[in-house]
Amino acid sequence: MQPALIGVPVFLAVFSLFAALASRGRANPLLEAFDRGRVASDGGRRESFFVRLWNLRGESSLGLEGAVLAGAAACAAVFFLTAALFDPLFAAPLAAGAFLLGPRALNAFLYRQRIKAFRNTVEFGLDTLLTALHIGLPMERALREASAHSPEPIRTEFLRVAEEISKGVPESEAFRNMAARVPCVEAEELCEAVELYVKVGGPRALELLRQILTNLRDGVSMRYQVHQHTRGAKTSAVIVTLIPVGYMAFMLAFAPDLFGPLLTTQAGRVSLFVAVLVFFAGLGLVLNILRSIEEF
Repeated sequence: MQPALIGVPVFLAVFSLFAALASRGRANPLLEAFDRGRVASDGGRRESFFVRLWNLRGESSLGLEGAVLAGAAACAAVFFLTAALFDPLFAAPLAAGAFLLGPRALNAFLYRQRIKAFRNTVEFGLDTLLTALHIGLPMERALREASAHSPEPIRTEFLRVAEEISKGVPESEAFRNMAARVPCVEAEELCEAVELYVKVGGPRALELLRQILTNLRDGVSMRYQVHQHTRGAKTSAVIVTLIPVGYMAFMLAFAPDLFGPLLTTQAGRVSLFVAVLVFFAGLGLVLNILRSIEEF
C-alpha cells in the first residue's frame, strides 16, 4: 500500500504543476481568433512551457492532450515499477522525469514514423502526379488529383501544397515548405525537381519534370529494395539489444536475491552504474546504425 499511497499525491502534484504552467498566460478563447496574427508575428513566444519542452510542432502527430496522457502513463508506469523494485522515495523523481521527458520521446518517435510513411508512399503519389501533369492539368489541380488517390501522409502533404499554391505561394516555395515538414531525401529531390520545372518553363519543362520524377521514383524503388535486404540485420540488432533487458527481467522474477549486492554494497552500485552506462552507450550506437540505414 505504501507505493500506492505515495504515488497518488506524486501524480496529483505533477499533474497540477502541468495544469498551472500550461494555463499560465493563455489568452481568452473568445479572443484567440483575433489574436493569431500577433502570436504568429512574435515568433511563438506565447507557447506554453510544455509545448516547447515536448516539441509539439504544427506537423506533430501528438497533440497537447495526448502528450499529457502519455506523460501521465509514463509517470505511473515508472513510479510503480521502480517502487516495486527499489525505494518509493527513489521512484518519485524518476516518475517526474518520465512525465517530463516521456511525451517528447513519443512525439519524436511518431514524427519519425510519419517521415517513414511518407517515404514508403511517395512513389505512388509521384505516379499519380505524373499522370495528372501529363494530361495537361496545372500543378495545383494535379496535386489535388494526386492527393485524392494517395494514402496518408501523401494525401495531406499534397493537399497542403495545393492550398498554399492556391493562396498565391510560389510553387517552389510551397514544395520547400513540404520538405521542411517532412525532412527526407525524397522530399528534397521532389522540391529540387519542381524548382527546376519552374525555372525552365515552356513546353519542354513538363517533359523535363516527368523525367526527373521518373528518376526519383526509380531511386525510391532502389532504396526500398535496400531496406528489404537489410531488414534481417536490423531485426538482429534489435534482438541483441533486448537480450540484456530480457535476462534482467527473468532473473528479477525468479532470483531477485542475486541482485541484492548490486544495491547494498558500494562496489555493487558502482558496477551497476557502469553497466547501465555501457548499455545505454551500446544502445545509442545501435540506434545510430539503424538511423543511418533508415536515412539512406
